[in-house]
Amino acid sequence: MQAAVEATLRQHGEEEDARKQGLVKIFEGMKPPEAARIFEQMELAQLVDIIERMKQRSASPILAQLHPVRARQVAAELAKRRTP
Repeated sequence: MQAAVEATLRQHGEEEDARKQGLVKIFEGMKPPEAARIFEQMELAQLVDIIERMKQRSASPILAQLHPVRARQVAAELAKRRTP
């Protein structure tokens, strides 16, 4: 029974990861001002999850388009997540 639960949790995690990767590809394909406009409205945790997965080359121009307060929030959260 434990193995079945672990397998279900693993599958759910993989599906969630695939959904997030799909979002990353969508945002990487958008023009930075368009993506930034959407990012301004997203919950911070979701936004940071997406930014973390994006290529730096794609994320940088989008972050530059964000309102400075929002960009600072994102940068602070990214720093927290990268601190061991």
